[in-house]
Amino acid sequence: MHVPNGLDIFDPALVRIARDTYGVYRTVADGAAEKHSARFQQPLGVVVNQVSYRAVLVFQEELALLPTEVFIPFNHLETKLY
Repeated sequence: MHVPNGLDIFDPALVRIARDTYGVYRTVADGAAEKHSARFQQPLGVVVNQVSYRAVLVFQEELALLPTEVFIPFNHLETKLY
């Protein structure tokens, strides 16, 4: 798996989609943790399809991307560069 370094630049629209997807997950996970004392699992990042804009959280390192997909690592979701 290619892990982007800090110099990789991503399409701001794709980063926004990835952030929104992570935000929904975080909201649901936080709510579940309050009710069921569940633990929040930190994703490695989000895969976003550049054609359909479908986004999927990634929790394991084994990753196979389609040609139209981009992996946006978690550290890019937290930055305010976009």
